[in-house]
Amino acid sequence: EAFENSALAVFSVICDVNQAGDGKKLVLSEKASDLEELIVNLLQRLVVESDAENVFWKKLSVKKIEKTKTGYSIKAEAYGADADHAIGIEHVKAVTHHETIVDEKNGLWTVHVLLDI
Repeated sequence: EAFENSALAVFSVICDVNQAGDGKKLVLSEKASDLEELIVNLLQRLVVESDAENVFWKKLSVKKIEKTKTGYSIKAEAYGADADHAIGIEHVKAVTHHETIVDEKNGLWTVHVLLDI
């Protein structure tokens, strides 16, 4: 849920997600050595795909996050629609590794990332 909410936060910087459509689907599979790298890789891939395909993402659905021998992997699906610049807010250039935190306390996960806009 923390990864899905982090993606929603990034999408909300880019556009008004309440007005964005969800007719397009992107299947994602990422790997990383730790959870911080995994969230950055995932969010950066969404930003790149948004730019490359001219899509505003509305929702991320995480199918599986698992610990592997070399770190972590995630499988997820993003839903969105062709970018409508009338609902665009801010262009996000990148998701940075600087000050990225993925932390769990008492069963609650928090994620902190910085965006380059």
